[in-house]
Amino acid sequence: MRLLVTRPNPDAKETAEALRRAGHEVVLSPLAEVVFCVPEGPEGLSLEGVQGLIATSRNGLRGLARALAGAPAALSRARSLPLFVVGPATAALARTWGFARIHEGAGAAHDLAPLIAAEMQPEKGALLYVTGQRLAYDLGAALSGHGFEVRRRAVYRMEHAAALAPEALDALARGTLDGVLLLSPAMARTWCRLIARHGLAEKVTTGGLTHYCLSRAIAAALEGLPGAPIAIAAKPNLDELLARIALDAAQSD
Repeated sequence: MRLLVTRPNPDAKETAEALRRAGHEVVLSPLAEVVFCVPEGPEGLSLEGVQGLIATSRNGLRGLARALAGAPAALSRARSLPLFVVGPATAALARTWGFARIHEGAGAAHDLAPLIAAEMQPEKGALLYVTGQRLAYDLGAALSGHGFEVRRRAVYRMEHAAALAPEALDALARGTLDGVLLLSPAMARTWCRLIARHGLAEKVTTGGLTHYCLSRAIAAALEGLPGAPIAIAAKPNLDELLARIALDAAQSD
């Protein structure tokens, strides 16, 4: 299959490599760029009174590590704290950076609230929640309902693309793509906006292009492309999405 990867880098390149190993051809057109917005060093993030950490994306974890990179003592303490992550990809990255007390959710932010409530006690300290500037789901509000003090810190923002990459535009115009991977509601909305801007709505809704979505929430964000073919991962993680793509590829042979 020939697939369009829309994730920001460096995740886009990693996903492309996984798809190529599986025998697919890949076109890259990141729909956003990650900009980290917390200074490095001791002034970046305070861990005072914090009993645990929450990162619902790899970029949140990267922002945390980047902010603490110039403060060895704070980074060492962060590695010793319980870290709650949204799924296996973020957990794997955390392990490479020396975090040892990792609690992995089922793949969506809303799954973490009951896990954290079961493992932690509100009276033992605050939870530091590292996020992007925009939230698809406010985990902090859910945890506040359990009595926790949640300190949300936006450590990155997304700067969305103004246009699709030339190779992607050419492939869409020629109808040579089999699918596009969409891994967040924000990326799905940006996709709809750019498809409309480039005048390609009919191509992507009637040309056999499957929209491979990590979750139902992402699929719902495609309302700007009514009738577009959609396939949703069995569980909201990249491995399940790649499995769905592999199944479709096998059935098309």
